[in-house]
Amino acid sequence: MKYTLKELEAKTKQYKLIWFIHTLNYNDFQNILNENLTNEKILRLAIGHNSPSYNPDLINISRHFHNYISTYLSLTDHTRIIYRKLYEPYGFLPEYQGKVDMYFKNHKLSVFVKDLRQYIQHYKLPYLTSQIKRNSVFEGFSPHLLIEVEDLLEFSSWNKLSKEFINENPDGVDLLLVVKTHYKHTKEFYDWFFNEI
Repeated sequence: MKYTLKELEAKTKQYKLIWFIHTLNYNDFQNILNENLTNEKILRLAIGHNSPSYNPDLINISRHFHNYISTYLSLTDHTRIIYRKLYEPYGFLPEYQGKVDMYFKNHKLSVFVKDLRQYIQHYKLPYLTSQIKRNSVFEGFSPHLLIEVEDLLEFSSWNKLSKEFINENPDGVDLLLVVKTHYKHTKEFYDWFFNEI
């Protein structure tokens, strides 16, 4: 199927809009976590029940996290469709699949985030725990919000790379670190892709 220049421009605009929405979801998630990752709030969460069903702050965090993951997967699906329809038939971007394999298919964190969406959609919201960790003698303490590993391992549909990632984080998966690292990693790919198209 051949597209007119106008159709190509419309599809590219739509694609960039999805990236923009994904970035907004990332920023919203960062903001909501930063609001809740104060020592005072983390202490309250640590003392209280950490299940999202019992805590409105955790419900809000889970909601924003779900939005972030959902737009990430919409973006990857849309990218694949655009590539297959607009570029692959003409032999454009021959390095595309290698980049996808490197950034997504064979990357532990990317596979974990993709599988975590399935966990949230088809199993349950993850159980979150709060911790205040001492950084060093001089730096003081920093708050963390973690997904419990035991809770994650109850799910039977993890990809091998996801399981490796979970097992590399036996004290819990740091939610803020996961999203920050994942967004930066994903952005590297999309910076390349946008530059090429």
